[in-house]
Amino acid sequence: MTNHHAETVTIQFSTENDAFAENPCAEIERILHNIAEHIGSGMACPSNAISDANGNHIGTFAIHANA
Repeated sequence: MTNHHAETVTIQFSTENDAFAENPCAEIERILHNIAEHIGSGMACPSNAISDANGNHIGTFAIHANA
């Protein structure tokens, strides 16, 4: 049996700026890919900033341990 700790991942970001104007789905895909890489690298903290392709802070993602 593996030792599994239940966690909840919350991702929240705004799509109301120029980085999403031309191809919103591609920008969302890029952001989600970056989040996955960040988590996969083991460098994810309890709360992490999300930036759009233009470098603007647009939200956060967080990993919460469930009680």
